[in-house]
Amino acid sequence: MILSLSKSFIRCLSISAILLFSFTQFAPASKASTSAELVQENLLSEFETVSPGQEFLVGVKFNIRDHWHIYWSNPGESGIPTDIQWSSSTAGVTFSPTLYPIPSWFIYGGIVGFGYGKETILMSRVKIPDTAKPGERIEIKAKTEWLVCNETCIPGGALLSISLKVSGHPLSTKDAVLFQQYGEKPKDGAKLGKLLKLPDGHYDALVVIPFDLEHNNGSFEKIKFFPFTENNGPQNAEIIVKEDAQYSPMMVVAIPITPHQNVASLDLKGILGIDIKDSKGKITKYAYAIDLPLVFTSAAIDQDHLPQSADSNQSLPYPIQIAFMFLLAFAGGIILNIMPCVLPVISLKIISFVQHSQDSKGQTFKLGLWFALGILISMWGLTAATLAVQFAGHQIGWGFQFQSPAYVLAMITLCLLITLNLFGVFEVLFFPTASTMQLAQKSGVSGAFFNGVLAVVLATPCTAPFMGAALGFAFVQPAWVIILIFTAIGLGLATPYVILSAFPSLLKFLPKPGAWMNTAKQFLGFPMLATAIWLIWVFNAQQGRDATTLVLFFLLVVSFGFWIYGKFQVTGKQSGFLIALLITLVGFLTLVIPALKTNPEKPGENTVSSSLKWSPQRVQEALKNGQAVFVDFTADWCLSCKVNERAVLKTEEIQDLFKDKDVLFLIADWTSYNPQITATLKEFGRSGVPLYLYYPPGLSQPVILPEVLTKEILRKTILEK
Repeated sequence: MILSLSKSFIRCLSISAILLFSFTQFAPASKASTSAELVQENLLSEFETVSPGQEFLVGVKFNIRDHWHIYWSNPGESGIPTDIQWSSSTAGVTFSPTLYPIPSWFIYGGIVGFGYGKETILMSRVKIPDTAKPGERIEIKAKTEWLVCNETCIPGGALLSISLKVSGHPLSTKDAVLFQQYGEKPKDGAKLGKLLKLPDGHYDALVVIPFDLEHNNGSFEKIKFFPFTENNGPQNAEIIVKEDAQYSPMMVVAIPITPHQNVASLDLKGILGIDIKDSKGKITKYAYAIDLPLVFTSAAIDQDHLPQSADSNQSLPYPIQIAFMFLLAFAGGIILNIMPCVLPVISLKIISFVQHSQDSKGQTFKLGLWFALGILISMWGLTAATLAVQFAGHQIGWGFQFQSPAYVLAMITLCLLITLNLFGVFEVLFFPTASTMQLAQKSGVSGAFFNGVLAVVLATPCTAPFMGAALGFAFVQPAWVIILIFTAIGLGLATPYVILSAFPSLLKFLPKPGAWMNTAKQFLGFPMLATAIWLIWVFNAQQGRDATTLVLFFLLVVSFGFWIYGKFQVTGKQSGFLIALLITLVGFLTLVIPALKTNPEKPGENTVSSSLKWSPQRVQEALKNGQAVFVDFTADWCLSCKVNERAVLKTEEIQDLFKDKDVLFLIADWTSYNPQITATLKEFGRSGVPLYLYYPPGLSQPVILPEVLTKEILRKTILEK
């Protein structure tokens, strides 16, 4: 029969899952012991004594080892923004948001980053309260978090503080000149000249800069655009200086715009950095603030400068692109039903169809709709979480929650409880005082809804065919498009069951309900237990052996608690559930929290040897040497990935093919969050794993292989390229 869970039980599980999810960490790896050697931090102030009501600057000065860098507020295509949390123990002291100096531009393996090398100061404007009294001391605190990178990346941070004395006569410090140096703001005055549509459907924004190149007696050396966010313009684009007599003698630059697959409007916001070399070879840096709303309509395009081309209408209109991606996502959702992640839930749903095969057609259809509603509400909840994380400034993808050990542990616990329920260790009923008929009806509706929720929860580690392109498209679109695509996946996932429930005659092949169903129910506990074991393996890859040992003991405690609950049910006592929750809570506090605080040296990477580990540098080196490269973007929590590895990639036949054709096989492990892998997935239009790239010898552009691999597809790709 379908699982029946009480409202209080579901509520407790939901709260526990939310609490566990709050432990999610999107920062990479653990803090390395060398981070303090690479970055030295000091908290500075413009003034050593301050007066009541005064405003002034404080800042954290970063001294960074040569060839290493930290990141700007927008890190670019990879990296993590440098963050400072400002505070004071004195009431009434206020701080502005962190002020970031004009950044520099870094590139490694074709991936662009924005940040700072050698030395910089990140500042905040602080105001002392008018009520401060002379002689009082004001403590200023700064908590920093940063990522320092060269060929590798190491996170770090510090808690810094200084104490300033309040007096009637403010006294500046010797560091005041540094605040002037690094506090220089970009110049204003940039304006949009023209918006030109190109033959490929993209645009060039001609931006007029109030800068006279000839008058400044110099030559153009370098120009870069730093968008404030990834949605404010191109992050890795060639900026071209244009000649236009209409705006002479001012400088006109062309910023290439890809309006996110023809989104109707875009705010071009950021900093334009210009390096000018004089006759003596000296480089002078200039920066201009860009804040230009671009409207991609015919009225905004300069028709006189519109290039004419027979191919100018090749790109699909945006509504048609949306409709096409909706259909791809819908098809992917249907196919998701046969992916390995969802198989345990499919088995439960088949049992449900058998159980209710003798019900009226209307009742069967009602249960199908409740199952679909559970899928859609869960999908919308996942969408809300995705948007919230994106708005917080993180780059994520499909299945991102499985990068959190806390979330994985919540799913392990849930699968264990379902297994115990299927094995008959305990039964949780709705409304114990209701009649038997009411119980059956409510458990059917509630069970159908819960199975819909469970289908989404277990489906996210898998990516079905067609889903990759649709999700890659959605993750760079506005919020409403992401909601639409996720809804399409949910509708596709639910559609087969809704059709079967609407036409019960299609279920004639199923046997009639009987005693065999109890045996089948217990049998289905084993696939659910297998899911829990697989997730334990994922958790071990993320947190290591010690944390996994603690979790195994926690699962033993949970099993014991709900075994007691089952024994109380037999006697008719209702207090067993509270006892089970109390035992689980004790296990959580004593075992789970220490397990989640465990910091393995290299989480998520212990299953990949150094000889197989992917990096853009290794790919480029191999290509320069004339060697082909195959990259497997994978994660331990991705069942689709593991099926492809077992059936194709790690077979003796394919490994021999790699050796015979001198193909370098590399693994990009996304089990735990890795900003470089996330950026690369995004670069190739993907929001999650698996992704398979084959670089033929001497070619920098790879072939993208389908999410479901076969030996024949892989062999044909390697032999024909």
